[in-house]
Amino acid sequence: MESRNAMKAKTLALAIAIGVGSAATAARADELQDLKAQIEALQKKVGELEVKQEITEKKQAATIPDNVVTGGATKGSFKLPGSNTSVTVGGYVKLDAVFSNPSAGVDIKGDLFLDPTAIAVGPTAGNNERNQVKFGARESRLFVKTNTPTAMGDLNTHVEFDFYGADGNESVSNSHGFRLRHAYGTLGNLLAGQTWTNFMNPAALPDTLDFGGPVGQIFDRQAQVRWTQRFGGSGSTTSGQWSVGLENPETVVQVPGGASFRADDDRFPDITGQVAFNTSMGKISVHGLVRQIRIDSAAAPAAVSQKWGGAVSVARYPGFRRPRRPDLRSAGTGALDAAVRRLRIDNERPMVGRAGES
Repeated sequence: MESRNAMKAKTLALAIAIGVGSAATAARADELQDLKAQIEALQKKVGELEVKQEITEKKQAATIPDNVVTGGATKGSFKLPGSNTSVTVGGYVKLDAVFSNPSAGVDIKGDLFLDPTAIAVGPTAGNNERNQVKFGARESRLFVKTNTPTAMGDLNTHVEFDFYGADGNESVSNSHGFRLRHAYGTLGNLLAGQTWTNFMNPAALPDTLDFGGPVGQIFDRQAQVRWTQRFGGSGSTTSGQWSVGLENPETVVQVPGGASFRADDDRFPDITGQVAFNTSMGKISVHGLVRQIRIDSAAAPAAVSQKWGGAVSVARYPGFRRPRRPDLRSAGTGALDAAVRRLRIDNERPMVGRAGES
């Protein structure tokens, strides 16, 4: 009798457990169904909002006439009618007032900015060019930039001019010629056109009122093709970017006695590279240059020769402005085989290199 009662009790307990488990499973299934229904409702609402947003944008676009200029996608830009390209026009006007003693001469650009090659030297040099006053607005600048979204990323262009082209007549109109400074485009990591050489870091140049800048700086703009790639990230201990480029070559020959001419016999582009690091001391960039220097001349000098040379440079600049802290910038360079972009050729031993400009 007792065993039969015990058996009944066990059977009842098992039935209760099964009932409780079934109820819990049913409750969980109901919760999953509710959650699924909520997700579907949210997805439906998001879809409805997207459709409404698209309709609103189409209505707004329809209310703008095709012949109206609108605001562009970048700061200070505008879009031409019927175009998706944002255009920015800018520049500045600057007047330079310069006192020179002695001056560089008559109608010479060196009267308006520091040009070490135009400094009068020798016991009687500059005797007739003392205490000269010169005004000029040739540094005034104009640029046009564009930004166009594409399937491969933003297509950007930049064209920039100043007035240090051909000299104008200073006694009548001062009609100085337009001069191309930059003309390049970028698409993603690719750059093509004329801009600063990859062998220098323009951000490391000191700010000066003088257009020529300090003596001894690395300074060059060249037509080129360049690829730039970032590395590291916010969570990385090392971050920055690297770039490699092929640039327009130009060999300048200097013969004994000081005369020089452009050989213009180059057969290979200059190869440049740069690695820039973001550090606690600011941005530090290391640059490299490899190039062929070649001369093929029948006279003055009579020489046919070529060699390969290279150079390295290092630059540093803060990368950000800190209140009450000095803005220290520095740059240095060294050469393999010769001075920067210069190499001595065996025939008649002229010096050859590549010249830059302000």
